[in-house]
Amino acid sequence: MQKISLKEETRKAIADRINGTKPEGQLTTVTDAEFEQDGYLIMVDYEVYANWRDEQMVHNEVSYNNVEDLSGWERDGAAINFINAYGDDGEDVEIEQSDLNALLNEIAA
Repeated sequence: MQKISLKEETRKAIADRINGTKPEGQLTTVTDAEFEQDGYLIMVDYEVYANWRDEQMVHNEVSYNNVEDLSGWERDGAAINFINAYGDDGEDVEIEQSDLNALLNEIAA
């Protein structure tokens, strides 16, 4: 089986996509996120976790309608469920374990 090493820009693109995913609930699942590197197709399935944050801000400058609701989902981590690379012939290509570990560190930050 062929083996590839993820380039820094590929790792950064994957991490940026995962870290930039806006939570839509307690669990946001993304499947088949596609990336390309040197003719290889890299497919990533991941999840983003979030907690609901209740927050209101009271404005004293007006006496009516003075509560602003700032509540929303706040990111609480992410996990990669599946990552695989495919060659131009459609065959599976193994990704270096050190690259996967580096990617996991980038999404944990």
